[in-house]
Amino acid sequence: MLVTLLSYGVLLRPELAGLRQPSMAGVLEAVVGPLGRVFISVGLIVSVLGAYLSWSLLAAEVLFSAAKHQSMPKVFMTENKHDVPSAAVWLTNITIQVFLILMLFSQYAFQLAIELTSSLTIIPYLLVAAYGLKLAWTGETYETDKRDHRKDLTFALLATLYALLMLYAGG
Repeated sequence: MLVTLLSYGVLLRPELAGLRQPSMAGVLEAVVGPLGRVFISVGLIVSVLGAYLSWSLLAAEVLFSAAKHQSMPKVFMTENKHDVPSAAVWLTNITIQVFLILMLFSQYAFQLAIELTSSLTIIPYLLVAAYGLKLAWTGETYETDKRDHRKDLTFALLATLYALLMLYAGG
């Protein structure tokens, strides 16, 4: 909210509409000069690279953990001399690079990426909600304490219905 208020306090609406992305760089340039644009642009690059690194490592960690629990091939347990799961990191980064290259040839790359990630994130939510509904419905985990059973069943049913509706609405 403060970023939006700052923007409207510095520039008029037509000027804000004409700014290139990231628009905050243009706003800060209007306040402190060209150094403001450089500051925001460098900050954005650091932020994007940090997110890229964290998502890559998170995906590699999933492969590594699954291999340790014998759900994935043993090759993903391979670690280098720095205790990094090298095979998992390589596969993760190759997959990311393939998607990034495909995005270069897509007409609506950003829109496709948004739709793809939005759709793919709903599926795990649906599966978790449905499993919660199954547990509450069968009462498997309520042998000793049945106080929250009805509340959990209600929440799990609502979560499952909501995830189904979101999946339907997202196409």
